[in-house]
Amino acid sequence: MGEEGLGRWRIRRHGVCHTDLTPKASYYVLRQLMSPIDIVEVKPANAKKNEGSLAGQYDVDAADRDANIVLQVKNSIPSYTLRGYTLRYADRHGHQQAIALPDMHPSERYPLVLRNVNAQYAFEVVRPDGFSVIKY
Repeated sequence: MGEEGLGRWRIRRHGVCHTDLTPKASYYVLRQLMSPIDIVEVKPANAKKNEGSLAGQYDVDAADRDANIVLQVKNSIPSYTLRGYTLRYADRHGHQQAIALPDMHPSERYPLVLRNVNAQYAFEVVRPDGFSVIKY
């Protein structure tokens, strides 16, 4: 059901990639759902929370570009000890930074500080083989 084409050109249109293997939008949703790790918290380091804001935003010093993040290994499917994972991000000067993560066990939280992080606070967690399991 859902297959089209003949022989080696047979395809299934309901997958998460197009026929040329470029990811569909659903690929990124599935990747995040099936990631063994969750991003629990991302906030500026040394920033003061703006209590007058309905959105709970922070008053950030532009010169202080550190970020506090908390990662938590899932205790549901998939759930296993993570070994050899790395967190990667670009600093505000565009240089790639990598932090080797310790062995991480299910349901445990791991706080980290990203030094001199980019303005978007963008980072990703990758497996030992280089596959990105989750991005922020």
